[in-house]
Amino acid sequence: MPILKNIKINLTVEALLDQGLQAKYTSKIEKEVTTAIDLSKQLLQPKVAYQWVEVLDVQNGRIVCYNYQSNKINEFVVGAIDSLLAETKFILVSISTIVSKLDESILALNQSGNYLMAYLLDHIGVIALEQINTVVCSLAEKKAQNRGWGVSPFISPGGFEGWELEGQKTLFELVPFDKIGVHLNPAGMMSPLKSVSGIIAIGPGFASGKVAPLCSTCNHVLVCKKHNREKTKEVIS
Repeated sequence: MPILKNIKINLTVEALLDQGLQAKYTSKIEKEVTTAIDLSKQLLQPKVAYQWVEVLDVQNGRIVCYNYQSNKINEFVVGAIDSLLAETKFILVSISTIVSKLDESILALNQSGNYLMAYLLDHIGVIALEQINTVVCSLAEKKAQNRGWGVSPFISPGGFEGWELEGQKTLFELVPFDKIGVHLNPAGMMSPLKSVSGIIAIGPGFASGKVAPLCSTCNHVLVCKKHNREKTKEVIS
């Protein structure tokens, strides 16, 4: 079961200001951003655990897969999104994380009242996860391209009606999560917080050669955007 480490994360002051602080900012904030980036270099430890599985059947809200590594058959209960995956041949299952050091620092900063630095590190963590996921997506895109196929969007448990958060448990049965320091509680929540799991399907029925996020149909996209806007206003006021 492959593990990816030493993934390069590219952070710039300009990118963080543009994406994280979508409001007026001062030279003081710019200095804080520079400090946050320097600090994050000591805290970020990007890692990915992933596994390819062969799809045997997709119907009635379920995906049945064969895992060559364990020689076992696994089943995903995905609900209505099975229609998006009807012609799937293989699925890339992945768990990505930046490990717990960043989360621990964010908690300590919040407890000490340094809310701006905590917010900046939190946003850096999000950007880092996005860049890690780009590496994961490229694995699926390359395998699909070699076969003349296309790829699905990146799909995560809990983001869509029918594939509940508890679906994480199936993903964790397929990849060596313990080797990258990620754990799952009984409710299906991952620790560290800055972790993401999901699947990318490949097959002849997908038109796109590039993996896209499924934000437009995610159950939480409006809440997520609203949270980000309100949090930004709060920390810079």
